[in-house]
Amino acid sequence: MQLTSAAQDPQIQLSRNVLNLPYFLIPATVAVVSADILFFNSHLRKVLPDSFNSVPTLRFFLSHPHIIGSTLSLLDRSYLSFYQKYLLFPVPIIFLFVIVIGPGQYAFILAILMEITTATHFTLQQFNMANLLTGITNARLTLWRWNGILLSLFIHALLGLTKFRWLLDNYFHPQWLLEPLAIGSFITFSVLTYRVFSDIRIKSGRTYTIGNLGMGASVLFFYFSGYPFFITFITQCIHDFTAYAFYMTHDQNRNDKIRYNFFYKALEVLPIKVFWLCPIFTITIAYSMQSLSLKYSVLTSIATTLVFIHYYTESFIWRRPFLHRQYVRLK
Repeated sequence: MQLTSAAQDPQIQLSRNVLNLPYFLIPATVAVVSADILFFNSHLRKVLPDSFNSVPTLRFFLSHPHIIGSTLSLLDRSYLSFYQKYLLFPVPIIFLFVIVIGPGQYAFILAILMEITTATHFTLQQFNMANLLTGITNARLTLWRWNGILLSLFIHALLGLTKFRWLLDNYFHPQWLLEPLAIGSFITFSVLTYRVFSDIRIKSGRTYTIGNLGMGASVLFFYFSGYPFFITFITQCIHDFTAYAFYMTHDQNRNDKIRYNFFYKALEVLPIKVFWLCPIFTITIAYSMQSLSLKYSVLTSIATTLVFIHYYTESFIWRRPFLHRQYVRLK
């Protein structure tokens, strides 16, 4: 497909420094948890849920909107034509799977699958940006990236075990194996971060590597301190902020002079840039779906389907030479 002028020279360029901003949540949350342990008798551990997703307000503003945004970005004649072969069969299959497995006694299968795919999705997105943000490509960075992926998956596996502990026999405790593996991976990751840091010449790339080291240290601290909520909070915030930055930039550049997207075309009467329409309406749609799902259970199935479709489409749309990637350039 031939590029438009907006793709060749994007109006908005996404700053690497912006993508690093959510990492500054890490020292703040570590300070909060440390203060709670030292001065408040671990009060937060008693009142907070185990997961970020158990707080509806946080889901409205972070988790669900960017998933809806990824779906809206596909509502474009050229995009639907280009992605047709990737969507035609998987999308109906995903929806049927959710409808069949979701309700009833087998709902836990869908919950476990959601846990596994979410962990994999978060982890791969964060570490697959390594080459993009560091500006280097070598064997040491590749080893650093895969070690970070392993560390993240070990932590998510430990979280999953706490959530689905009722499925395990009382005499089977896989965390005895996973906890040493997570600690060992973190030690290796720390050493590799030190080695990779010296290879990087871009300041934002160095911030990215230190940020991921800080994330690894903080999630281990939260896990062993008994604050699982902050593990999901940190990983979700970093993931969602990064994803939102990409979709807002993409949507603005793709629909800058001509609104190719059906959704943004319908809203052309509003004197608001697409860059701001994206968060405003995705948050509104997410809130509406969540509220109405209490009355119409089919909306829960649709929302779950959108999550799985999002995980599937994000496995390829931001890679070259797919169309989404052509409208986002870093500075």
